[in-house]
Amino acid sequence: MTKKAVILTGKLVQDHEYIYPYYRLQEAEFEVDVAVRGKQTVQGIIGMKIVPTKDIPELKVEDYDLLVLPG
Repeated sequence: MTKKAVILTGKLVQDHEYIYPYYRLQEAEFEVDVAVRGKQTVQGIIGMKIVPTKDIPELKVEDYDLLVLPG
């Protein structure tokens, strides 16, 4: 069974606090969703564009094994 993680984020997140867990989880064979309220592309504090795969209200806690909250 595939492990699933979700990263909840928003505008002006510290880019490295999003990037590192995103790619590290993929290396660990997690399926990774990115959730932002409104499912709108946001920009990190250094300028990275983050494209969400989910809107926060769509999430169901039972669908995920891990939650990441970058600062």
